[in-house]
This record gives sequence, structure tokens and C-alpha cells, in this order.
Amino acid sequence: MTRARKYARLRRHFDQREKVIEMNKSEELESDEEQSALMHSRAREAGSELRRAIITLSTGSIAILFLALTAEIKPPLSLLEKICAVGTVLSHAAAALSGLFAWGADAERNFFWAHSLSAKQHENWRTKADKERKVRQSVMSNADKTSRILFVVGVLLATIYLLVRTV
Repeated sequence: MTRARKYARLRRHFDQREKVIEMNKSEELESDEEQSALMHSRAREAGSELRRAIITLSTGSIAILFLALTAEIKPPLSLLEKICAVGTVLSHAAAALSGLFAWGADAERNFFWAHSLSAKQHENWRTKADKERKVRQSVMSNADKTSRILFVVGVLLATIYLLVRTV
């Protein structure tokens, strides 16, 4: 095992350990506000990790399908196999794009949120920034849901392709 791999493995171990310590701290929190803030932080982190995983898996599956489908295939693909392969590629591409769109909306939401907090002296700026933040929140939420659905559709189509091809 290389030195870099050992370091990465050790870093993951410590990151997991820190999460366990943080979880134990949550049981010691006194107020509901502190507990709520911690749970919101965890939910945000989990959502970001899920978005990252969907984008990574979607782009990886597109690359694998590209390599598999550009090679000479014997016997040739049936119509159902072609539909499943193309559907998988399209749904995973759309899932990756939707995930990227959600990341952009998240960044814009945070920008407008910070802008609304810093614009306390100008009420009309704050109102506009709050409105924009809520719009970006809605866009981010819808894009995240869309990417999850498209990813699952792609996985189902890939499974159908494999079953039809091997049976």
C-alpha cells in the first residue's frame, strides 16, 4: 500500500471518529436550538455528499457505457438493449447536469442569504435578497429530487440491459 493511500485511509478513519464524537456531543446539548442547528448541519452535509455521489456515479457510468458500447459487440444489440443503453446514458447525463444545477443554486442561495443578513440597514435590499434566497432554495430542492429520480431510472435501465443481454 502506498504512502498516499495509507494517509488517505488514516484521514478517513479520523474523520469518522470526529463524526462519532460530534454525534455524542449532540446528546449533551442543552437547548433545542443547539440540537436543531446540529441536525440541520448534518442534513446539509448528507445532502451535499449525496449530490456529490450521484454526480460521480453518473459520470462514471457514462464513461463505462461509452467504453463498452463503442467496442465491437457480438452478437449485435437488439432494439430493447439499444433503448436501455441509450436511456441509461441520457438519464445519467441528465442526473449529473441536474446535480450540478443544484450545486449552483445552492451557491446562489447562500450568496443571497449572506446578502440579506448584511443588508440590515436597507429594508428593500433585504426583502429582495430574501425572496431570491427562497427561489434558489426551491430550485435547489427540485434539482436534487430530479437528479435522484433520474439516477434511479438510469440504474433500472442499466439493470434491464444487463438482464436482457445475459439471459
